[in-house]
Amino acid sequence: MAQGRTRRVRAHTSSASEICGRGRTLTAGPFRLSDAQLVIAREYGLAHWTELKQRIEANSLAKALIAAIHADDRTGAVQLIQTSPQLLRTSRWSAVTGDRR
Repeated sequence: MAQGRTRRVRAHTSSASEICGRGRTLTAGPFRLSDAQLVIAREYGLAHWTELKQRIEANSLAKALIAAIHADDRTGAVQLIQTSPQLLRTSRWSAVTGDRR
């Protein structure tokens, strides 16, 4: 997805505001890594790359906790909760899907 949009930016067939949405816009010149990261974050409906990284990390931790629980791995589950106590405040559904309910 982002790769196709990157091509359109380079070919100037799509406006930067269409790709980035509100807030920051892409400028003429080289398409930087930060530009690509912004495009990808916006593809997922997020404002920033950092927010996407945090969601991915939370998703990975939640999936690891769910796997530990299903495997009856009490030690693994306890370790995950001790190192990432935010797992106790995240619903299973929102952690896995990224939904903010």
